[in-house]
Amino acid sequence: MNTQESRTAWIVAGVLLVLLIIVGWLWLAQKQDLGTVLQDGKSDIASVRDRMSKDCQGPEADADACAEDKQDLSDILDDFKADLMESSTTVTASSSAQ
Repeated sequence: MNTQESRTAWIVAGVLLVLLIIVGWLWLAQKQDLGTVLQDGKSDIASVRDRMSKDCQGPEADADACAEDKQDLSDILDDFKADLMESSTTVTASSSAQ
């Protein structure tokens, strides 16, 4: 393989890498609809609440685990609020466009 072919191969590989990164970013940045956000949020909140009821109450209560569960719930609620606002804004914008 000569130098020109090698250089062409590296250019093609670089272009493919850039395209792969762009597609991956678009896939991750895809907005969710309101129904999906609500279902995912409900599931996440329910799982943390189940853990909290075990870690914060009863004979097996663990104060450190309870505090960690409360922080997890707070973080999930913050994320849920942001996702909900984004999906509501998206739905509102697309609804008004129709």
